Amino acid sequence: MITEFEAKVKIEDEIASYPQPEGDRYIVLDESTISREWGWVFFYTSEMWHKTGELSYAVAGNAPFIVEKSTGNVIVTGTAEPIENYIKRYEATGSPNA
Repeated sequence: MITEFEAKVKIEDEIASYPQPEGDRYIVLDESTISREWGWVFFYTSEMWHKTGELSYAVAGNAPFIVEKSTGNVIVTGTAEPIENYIKRYEATGSPNA
């Protein structure tokens, strides 16, 4: 079992490994985190987009992550549908992309 703090650290490490936007960095959006009995859904974006809302800093393709509380597994969702659809599929099948 992992804690929400440990899960967030996993996501921070994951997004830190991505090529960062020039003069910017990716951050986890704490206020958007969704908690469930089975774990959490974490969202991220660029720090400059979060601070300014300027379109030039927007990030495309930044799919939310599911982190399972029992295993610590990190699962990428998607961006083609509302996050609620990915959560429902995960809850029904164990995969948000099934």
